[in-house]
Amino acid sequence: MEIAVRDASDSDLRFVRRLAPETVLHTIPYTRTTPNSAVSARTRENLRELTRDEDTLFLIAYRVDTEKPLGYLILQLDDIDGSTGDRQSYVFDMGIEPRYWGTPAARHLVHEAARRTARAGLTHMSGEVTAHNQRMYLQALHMGFELERFRLVMGCSLDGPAPLPSRADSERAYQASRGKERQSRQVAANWSQVRQQRKDQRS
Repeated sequence: MEIAVRDASDSDLRFVRRLAPETVLHTIPYTRTTPNSAVSARTRENLRELTRDEDTLFLIAYRVDTEKPLGYLILQLDDIDGSTGDRQSYVFDMGIEPRYWGTPAARHLVHEAARRTARAGLTHMSGEVTAHNQRMYLQALHMGFELERFRLVMGCSLDGPAPLPSRADSERAYQASRGKERQSRQVAANWSQVRQQRKDQRS
C-alpha cells in the first residue's frame, strides 16, 4: 500500500472531526477521571474553534490508489518553548484509523510535519504522549522524537500532597504496562536507548 500526505480538503476535515473524538480517548492519563463522553465532547468543541491558517496545518495521510484518508496530524507553527522562548512547532493532535494501525501512515505524517516545520524556519517540533501509553511512546521514539523533559503532576488536598485518583477500567481506552515492567524499566530518552534496553532484556 502506497501512502502519501496532503493538506486537508473540506471533506478531509469532516474525516478529522469524526476520528479525533475517538483518538483522544487513547491520550487520557489514568490519573484523570473525566468521563470519556465529556472528553470527546470537548474535542469536538476544540476542533470547531480550530481553523486552517498559516500557523495551523491539517495534514492527511492517504492511500495513493484510492485517495482514502488513513489518518491526520494537526501541526501548530506558533508554539513557544516555556523555558527558552524559542519558536517551535507543536503536534496538536494526531490520529490513525484503527484498521490502519501498524502501517507507515503515522511515520509519513510525522516526517511531513518535520519538513513543514523546517520550511517555516523552525528547528524543533514538540508533542506530548501520555505516560501510561507505552506503545505510543515507543512509536514516537521510533519515528525520531527524543525525550526532552518530564511533566509531573501531584494530587492535592487540604492536608497537602495526596494520591492521584485512578481512572475506572471501563474508561481506559488503552492498557497500562505491567506494574513489574514499569518498576524495572528506566524511561528511555531516545530510540537507541530502547534498542539497548531490549538487548539487555534478552541477554
